Amino acid sequence: MNIMLTVSGIHSRSRKLIEATRRFRKGELDYSELEKIFVNDVKNFVKLQEKAEIEIFSDGMLNWHDLLRPLIECVDGIKCGPYFRWFETNTFYRQPIVVENLSVKRECIRKFFNFNLLPEEKKKIVILPGPYTCTILSKTKLSEGLNTFSKAIKDIIRSLEEYSELIILLHEPCLVYKKYFPDNKLFPQLKDVYSRIYSENPKNYIIHTYFGSIENVIELLSELKCWIGVDMIETSYHILKKMEKTNIMLGILDSQNPIIETPKTINLYLGNLKEIENKELIFCPNTDLRYLPRNIADKKILALKKIKEMLVN
Repeated sequence: MNIMLTVSGIHSRSRKLIEATRRFRKGELDYSELEKIFVNDVKNFVKLQEKAEIEIFSDGMLNWHDLLRPLIECVDGIKCGPYFRWFETNTFYRQPIVVENLSVKRECIRKFFNFNLLPEEKKKIVILPGPYTCTILSKTKLSEGLNTFSKAIKDIIRSLEEYSELIILLHEPCLVYKKYFPDNKLFPQLKDVYSRIYSENPKNYIIHTYFGSIENVIELLSELKCWIGVDMIETSYHILKKMEKTNIMLGILDSQNPIIETPKTINLYLGNLKEIENKELIFCPNTDLRYLPRNIADKKILALKKIKEMLVN
């Protein structure tokens, strides 16, 4: 069994960066000073990933206000709507409102990805909202939104093509969240939408679900050719076994719980992963670690290494 490690979302910012951001907004700190503190925070996060022996590197998304913000700031045709609560967390997002045909501002979108601060030889992960979640959380019709957002997402990915070894992770919590998961009549359209996005290389794409079990959409997910991300805090082990022919990314760390996972505690709810027939797996947090203090979030990343060592040795 080959296991890779990665980070699946926005990482927690350091106290120094949080304070610097507040001072910048008050006009007490100039942008150049804020940028130095931000770059140092990213570099520290890179060192953490090296220590954890992670294979697929992230920049931590430390300058992201929320998952949908790049669409609002860097895509013409979308305007910024009101604040809404991000699922059952204490964070919020601005609703994207589609007002006309979408056009990605390529130079703008790149400011959200700091690949120049990552090791050149490492694979790099691009994390974006998926088309179904964008559609559900925005103000647009379902059938139109899926096509509109999927085209914009693909254009964003193309704007980053100059960087090699990119893994594309699309966040799709709405696929499994109890309030939003789709009717199975929509499955054929969703399958077509995802296939068009990852058509060039499905092995470099991940549809990541969280805040719910994959049980209601397993028929859809099992037919996709890309990797599937599963929230193991919400998904029972026996359901996971139905995905044995699928490339799976396992969200094994609880991003909202400050308790640090150990190989022993992981075994309690995952069962014996060695029984799973999948030849390749990816381990990661189930979602953003930004809900936790930075020191706790960092310890969780380091826990991935110990859990992997338990399984491969």
